[in-house]
Parts: sequence; structure tokens; C-alpha cells
Amino acid sequence: CRWAPSRRGRGQVSAESLQEEGLQLSLLVSSGWKMIRFHILPVVRRKQGARKLHSRPEEGGFPAGSLQKATQEADFIPCSSHHWRYSADRPVARLLRIVGLLRGHRLASLRLLDHVNREEWQEEGREGGLTFNHLKMVLLWATELFPSPEDWEDLDGSVYRLLVILLRCLATRNLPHFLHPEENLFRGAAASALYPRVRGFASSPSALLSSRST
Repeated sequence: CRWAPSRRGRGQVSAESLQEEGLQLSLLVSSGWKMIRFHILPVVRRKQGARKLHSRPEEGGFPAGSLQKATQEADFIPCSSHHWRYSADRPVARLLRIVGLLRGHRLASLRLLDHVNREEWQEEGREGGLTFNHLKMVLLWATELFPSPEDWEDLDGSVYRLLVILLRCLATRNLPHFLHPEENLFRGAAASALYPRVRGFASSPSALLSSRST
């Protein structure tokens, strides 16, 4: 089935690939120029005590108490018909909203690198590349490791700070999850192939300016 909100609506929702026996419902949404896939899952939510992240008292560039507050609710999603697993999607989304309220160009730099990744770094038809989820983790780490508001005053400097973290993670083939640092998000990713592309972009100011103008 397809649904359009109105004749003036700018998008369509396609439910043609829905599978009743699956663990999730997959919706493909068209906004006219970009296709976005949403996965709808049942969620069990419960309260949990505030956790101390990374065993460190400091919160970097995050407002005091925001890291613990973002993790006070736990979501569990199905990984099979009989088992559920913890999902960090909600606390990560909350942290990104907090980052968006901070002064500076953090989210703008994330959007720019996402654009560059889709246009320049990703190889069509090749799996295991850099994803938006990877870049979100890079932004969270950069926010913690570069806590000064002056670090994020201009877009060029903000992008540079994300690139510093990203290049380090690509070089070591290890991108720790921000909430669970023992988990390597680059496991299975083509980090070695991505490193020279990202390094080339970081060393070329003209490429950065060109991306900003698109």
C-alpha cells in the first residue's frame, strides 16, 4: 500500500515490503529527493538507575548531569521471537538533542560530513562502509574530548575536530560506542579503505569549502 498525506503533500510512504512474520516493520519514505527507510520495532521500556559513564567523573562538553539523565531509561527490542536485547538508540538520540542545544556548529559539522560521506567516501554497492551512526558516535566523542565552546565557534574548526576523532578511529580500526566503550563499532567496517579518503579530505581546504557550498 501507499499513502500520501494530501495532494499538496511532498512525500509518500510505501509499505509494500512489510512482512508480518518479521521482527520489525520496514517503511520506505520518499520526500521527493531522498528515500529514507524506517524500521518500526516493538519496545519494552523500563527505568534504571543513572549510570556512571566510562568510569570518569567529568562530563566533557556536556552540561552537568546530562549524561546520567540520558541513560535513566532502558529500551529493549526483540532480537528473536524469544529474546530481547538492550538498545542504546534512545539515550544516543537524547544526547544528540543535548548537543544540538549547545552553542556552536556541532550538528552542522555532522550534517556536512554525512553529506561528504554519501557523496565522496561511500562506494556504491559495497557494504561495511562509514554510516551516519558512526558519525554520530564521532560527534559525541568530539563533544566530550573538546569541551571548550571556543572549539566549536566556526564550522571549519568544528569539522576539523570531528575529522581528528574519525581519522584516529580509522587508523586504529576501533570506534568505541560512546555509552559502551568496550563495543567496537568499526568491527567489520572497511576502515583501512576509508582512511586515505578521509585523510585526503582533511588535508584539502578547497574540498571542505566546496562541500559547504553544495
